[in-house]
Amino acid sequence: MLPTTFRIALVFVLINALLWLVLGAVILLGLQPALEISSGMRTVFGGLVLAAAGMMVLLYRQLRQRNPTAFRVALTLFIAIAAAMILIPSGWTSAILLALTLLPLSLLFISRRWYFETEPLDDGADTQEP
Repeated sequence: MLPTTFRIALVFVLINALLWLVLGAVILLGLQPALEISSGMRTVFGGLVLAAAGMMVLLYRQLRQRNPTAFRVALTLFIAIAAAMILIPSGWTSAILLALTLLPLSLLFISRRWYFETEPLDDGADTQEP
């Protein structure tokens, strides 16, 4: 059984993927009024955002299988996104996205001991009282 912190982290990984997917579509369609860049740059930027969303979906699947590489990549991805959001602030939406990025990062970090255990956790369900 997955620990609660890890299950919540997985939910936030999917929420992040959905938010980045929507943001990528908004950027590619030119519906972001604050982003005044050329169409070529908009395509590159939107593509990168969609790639991040796709990566989060793939990481979700791999994290559920307790793939150690996926865990490290997920931490790296969320740290990179958080750093970019801190370095390139764009108002209250960036603050919300930063918080939603830091949540799965924090919860994954908290779950790291369980994630890297070689033995499954003993929840005491199969032990009998004398």
